[in-house]
Amino acid sequence: DKKLKALNKFERVHGKSDGTLLERGKIYLEKDTPEMALKYLKQSLQIKKNLETIHKLSICYGKLDLDNEASELFEEHLPDFKWSGAFWCLLAYYKKKVGDNHAAHSAAYTAIAKFDQVAPAVWRILHNAGLDIERYQEGYELSKKYIIKNNKPNRESIMHVCIIQIYRKKEKR
Repeated sequence: DKKLKALNKFERVHGKSDGTLLERGKIYLEKDTPEMALKYLKQSLQIKKNLETIHKLSICYGKLDLDNEASELFEEHLPDFKWSGAFWCLLAYYKKKVGDNHAAHSAAYTAIAKFDQVAPAVWRILHNAGLDIERYQEGYELSKKYIIKNNKPNRESIMHVCIIQIYRKKEKR
């Protein structure tokens, strides 16, 4: 309550801004009231496109199980954040959650290939979405590049290459 009172006082003097709305959203997240946080974070995002706001919105959507709304918001704001690998990861995650495997695969591929976002979760989205839409060849080639590029390749790259080889053998039968 101290933080909210101080923020109210500040806004009375200086007015609302993207920063005060973001701060209000963060306070409500700390208080574990994501519904209220979501309201203020969306307002903040409308004023200024800020990656921290996007991150906090993703937390709200996750807590509220609003995967479809999150997927739509991230797709809508892709032009504003296409420069951010973290944004591509979030887009891939929410597209996979709502079953849009084409968009999930493309976003995960972009996150890895263009921004070197090689977290295991991103590889899993790429591989699973690719298998679901039978676009596994791109992920296979990307995995091979990472195995060659790194002296110490990540487990997901190696696993993907193995899975695709098994999948190809089954297709030939």
